[in-house]
Amino acid sequence: MKSLLVTVFGSAGYRWKRRYLPVWKGVLFMVPVGISTIRNSSEDKQMQVQYKIWLEKNNEQVFGEGLQKLLSAIKRLGSIRQAAAEMRMSYRQAWGHLRTAEQRLQMRLIETKVGGETGGGTELTEEAGILLERFERLENTLEPLVEDLFRQIFPD
Repeated sequence: MKSLLVTVFGSAGYRWKRRYLPVWKGVLFMVPVGISTIRNSSEDKQMQVQYKIWLEKNNEQVFGEGLQKLLSAIKRLGSIRQAAAEMRMSYRQAWGHLRTAEQRLQMRLIETKVGGETGGGTELTEEAGILLERFERLENTLEPLVEDLFRQIFPD
């Protein structure tokens, strides 16, 4: 793999830096400032394909990786608060994502139980469980297909 000497600069306060950045078949791969780009040629890593999947309805995103992770955490933990904490988001932000998704999907995603002797809790609705399962099945089906296509199109 060849490399190209380029000048990199960041936002205000950062110094100009000169770095050798990898070039593959004329494509310059940008590397964030601060990450070393010096490697032995034997340590060069192969390119990998990256992609995102989301569902839209009426040209609005209704379901994607973030909501999938949130719903999976709620299902596993039985609590919006615990799921939000695990994802490092506020309880309010988690509720906001859920409300927005429910409005766009026009269906309820969760059922909450108010505390008491047995404590409160949150469960996914049957429809949310089906949506989550189908989305995960779509992801699991697409992943090997995308990898195979990538290897066919980028064999080297």
